[in-house]
Amino acid sequence: MAAFLAVAVLCCPTVHSARGAEDLAITEILVLKNGDRVSGTSVDVSHGTLRWRMPYGGEIELPLELVDRIEQLPADPAAAADPTPPAEEPQPVVDPPPVTPDEKPEPKQDAAVEPASAEVPAVVSEPLPITKAWYEASRSTYAFTADQTGKWTKRFELGGTWVDGNSETTEVYIGGQFERQLEQVSHSLDWNGRHTTAGEKVTQSRWQFNGTTDFSKDAKGKWILFLTHRHLFDQLADLDYRGTFAGGVGYRFINEGDKRLIARLGPGATVEKYDPPLETRVTPDLFAEAEAKWPVFDRTLLEYKSTFTPSLDEIGVFRMTSNYGLLVKIDETESWAMRFGLRHDHNSEPNPGTKQNDFTTTLSVVYTRK
Repeated sequence: MAAFLAVAVLCCPTVHSARGAEDLAITEILVLKNGDRVSGTSVDVSHGTLRWRMPYGGEIELPLELVDRIEQLPADPAAAADPTPPAEEPQPVVDPPPVTPDEKPEPKQDAAVEPASAEVPAVVSEPLPITKAWYEASRSTYAFTADQTGKWTKRFELGGTWVDGNSETTEVYIGGQFERQLEQVSHSLDWNGRHTTAGEKVTQSRWQFNGTTDFSKDAKGKWILFLTHRHLFDQLADLDYRGTFAGGVGYRFINEGDKRLIARLGPGATVEKYDPPLETRVTPDLFAEAEAKWPVFDRTLLEYKSTFTPSLDEIGVFRMTSNYGLLVKIDETESWAMRFGLRHDHNSEPNPGTKQNDFTTTLSVVYTRK
């Protein structure tokens, strides 16, 4: 939007009007926050926008956030009543003195000419260069993005194993969590992935992304409404994609800083795309989740989240995912920590040839930006 308004300032001075000489009157100077000065006349202000008439016709609209001030040009009633400058009185002609042969005439000095009257110079509006317009737009976009990003609490995890010798094993684990608490809405996003190879063979490749939004009467409200979405890819389980979408009600038993105990329950649906022979499957589910976080020692924090999704279509078909984590803070600012994690995945109806249970342990370094 900022780039569009800047281009409007660039283009509008070239638009001419057929109104007459009164449009050429310049009564005000518009001073922008970037130092540019535009002559013309203000028309009105509405909805945070200034409408400005240019000296040679045409109007532009600018957001008030770009305006620094409006300067009024001094009025001269006498000049407005009679714009013709006063006539100069005739000066008597004086003959120059005689010059002797031995004298050389001095060069004639022109007398200083006093202006007939002081005139206010017209200020010509300088169009904004297109490069400056794009620069201002980019800077505004970056400032807005940085401001919004800075309002999220962020946590990043990195872990891995590298073995070279009798066996060649490489394992990388990365993850992140983002949270933001507003007055009536709280958002949480988390993602993680693990990729393991033994030689040139992939032994594990699993990636997931989850998001949850809670709505409450205020930031300390106990009862909540929630919406959640879960996305998973697991190569070794022959799972190309699993997406779960659910919503319902929840209750915050405790939600204060490092202490948290929240339960959520509601209907949902799951879409699964397997490798043959199962291929694609869509099932209605019941979504149930328990989330807990609790300090156990001065520098140790216990984390737990378990999701249970039984099928509403077939009794006995369900999935369960449990995540346990123990964070040990290792610096005074509590920004860096070591995390010991355990994940348990259970699928009562896996793809043929795969097991129902998966257990995964993780040791990673965690950085938290508060």
